[in-house]
Amino acid sequence: MKKFLIILFLSVVGEGLTAQTSILQQNAFLDSLIANADKANYDIVSRISILDTQLETKEYVVKKLKSDIVQLDKEIYNYQIYHERLNTQLEYEKKKYSELIVQADKIKNSMYQNFDLFSFDNLYKSFRQFLFIKNLSDYRAKKIKRIKDIKNEIANVTVSLDESKNKRSTLAERLGVEQSFITKYKNNRRDIIAQFKAELSNKVQENAQPKVVQGDIYRPDSVSLAKASKPADTHNNVSEQDAFLFEVQKGYLEWPVKNSVIISSFGEKKHPVYDKITIRNDGINFLVPAYSEVKVVYDGEVSKIVSLPTNQFAIIVKHGTYFTVYSGLDHIKVESGDAVQKGDVIGNFENFENKLILNFQIWNGTQKINPYHWLKQNKKI
Repeated sequence: MKKFLIILFLSVVGEGLTAQTSILQQNAFLDSLIANADKANYDIVSRISILDTQLETKEYVVKKLKSDIVQLDKEIYNYQIYHERLNTQLEYEKKKYSELIVQADKIKNSMYQNFDLFSFDNLYKSFRQFLFIKNLSDYRAKKIKRIKDIKNEIANVTVSLDESKNKRSTLAERLGVEQSFITKYKNNRRDIIAQFKAELSNKVQENAQPKVVQGDIYRPDSVSLAKASKPADTHNNVSEQDAFLFEVQKGYLEWPVKNSVIISSFGEKKHPVYDKITIRNDGINFLVPAYSEVKVVYDGEVSKIVSLPTNQFAIIVKHGTYFTVYSGLDHIKVESGDAVQKGDVIGNFENFENKLILNFQIWNGTQKINPYHWLKQNKKI
């Protein structure tokens, strides 16, 4: 029973480590993606958002590593207790076996000394002794097998114990590395803000006139559907049907860019430098790899293509009364009025010299909706 419980416990720990591997892979992907991005091309909000995403991911990994180390500590402790009990049991079985050998030798010596073939009493006693010795021999064989089984179990537990210790050592080493990254990112974040404030202060002194910083300057690219497209006719049966089909996809929409990372969430939050400024994101921002293709998340019609001040583009796709907005593209692959289907490539990004940030929005008429709740939550990697 104890062996079964330990095996069951290890299977649970194993599943946890499998999940950990997936998180570490995602963490490595994020590190690679951000390391290759030219952060100098991003504004202060985007740079801080990238660092905050790194910190959030690293802190989650650290938390998971600590949890797995705790589980491994429990596993190691259980192995050690089980190993000690097996050794105690082995010593007990060896002692009993030695006593058995001594007892068997005494019986054999007594039998040969008192054996008289022509004595009926001795013959009967000897026959009983023979039967006893036979049973003793069988019992001895069982004891030998029991001792061998315990030795094999001790060997298996020793191997498992060493493997668990090695896993713990590896995780502890990884934990130290991840914690050092957290310290590094926090320092980088502090330095970026300090440098930005210093540069801004110098500009103010040079101009001798303090500049009022507007929140709009630091808001992520956003397209107003009120200007870009007329609201759909809600009385149109086709439009209502398209809207219904889009609504049932909530929580199941594929991410518009494969292998991307969310660096900015939906809604309002304080500016990372100016406490009195609130920045608003009408969608969510993805940091994407260079040369990424942007795919439409569901069937619809290209309602509008907008040229942005950054020399990039935004594509608005209509799904009945709903709209999806893909903003920040370097190239477009569709035209206004084109019918598109789920998974069709509608645009792409170029290389690291440009901003590799996709702003994705969902609107119902003119109402802004948090896209995060509409996307599959297992598609980060």
